Amino acid sequence: SACLVGSEMCIRDRSKAVAVAEETAVATHTGYGAYSGKGLENVSAKDLVIPFIKISQDLSAQVKSGIAKEGQIFNPTSKLAVDEYRFVPCYVTMDYVEWLPQAGGFVGRHQAGDAIVAEAAKNEGKLPNKNVIQQTFYIYGVEVNEDGSPGMFICIPFASTTTKAYKNLMTSVTTLLVDDGTGKRVNPPLFAHCVKMVGRDDIKFQSKNCDLLPASGQTFEDSLIPVDSALFQKALECHAMAESSDLSAHTSYETDAGASGAGAEDEGDDEDCF
Repeated sequence: SACLVGSEMCIRDRSKAVAVAEETAVATHTGYGAYSGKGLENVSAKDLVIPFIKISQDLSAQVKSGIAKEGQIFNPTSKLAVDEYRFVPCYVTMDYVEWLPQAGGFVGRHQAGDAIVAEAAKNEGKLPNKNVIQQTFYIYGVEVNEDGSPGMFICIPFASTTTKAYKNLMTSVTTLLVDDGTGKRVNPPLFAHCVKMVGRDDIKFQSKNCDLLPASGQTFEDSLIPVDSALFQKALECHAMAESSDLSAHTSYETDAGASGAGAEDEGDDEDCF
């Protein structure tokens, strides 16, 4: 039978969660209850930067500066680096990203029907000006905090060698059927899944790659989150935002192409993503 985990259990099993709770002191700030959210009434998700989440490579700036270790997943907004990154995928898109040659900087994004994409397809993704067009998949989602609560909206790009992880995840979640309580088998929404991204060695390309796995248990059914949880509601908000607007306008700018996939970082930084 399905083991539906609460949002507080999404990132670890119950015994580990208890251990973390005992070891971690939670700061308390009293007196703010009556003023919760005041001054932010006109601020929506569209006012926020959506960071690109990346796997740290040996030449990444965060590795050189000591912020992260090679293979760790890095959030450029919070500056946190972790071995396992938990998130809820909410919406997926696909663009054709143009890069300068020789692992150069980000140029722009194009749609499947654009003439420049068709032109590049005639020459294995290369343009007459030597720029490269690369098919890139994007997962927009919600970061899961250490305590299982919803965090910031995020974006994870997948291109070149990392598309396998993306396609494996999509295959798993689109083929999953669960009992909805009435005996009917249904396919849960994408944003009902809690996923963990872990880095791994890519021996063929001599770089770091990733896998996308259930955040808890052995199957993606084990990692489903309850509809009435705060995490699910935040994920639903992210999905609604994605359907009603172009989320790429809110993401940090891509500026550098990695040797094994798309680059992603805040404008002005030269840092590989995958």
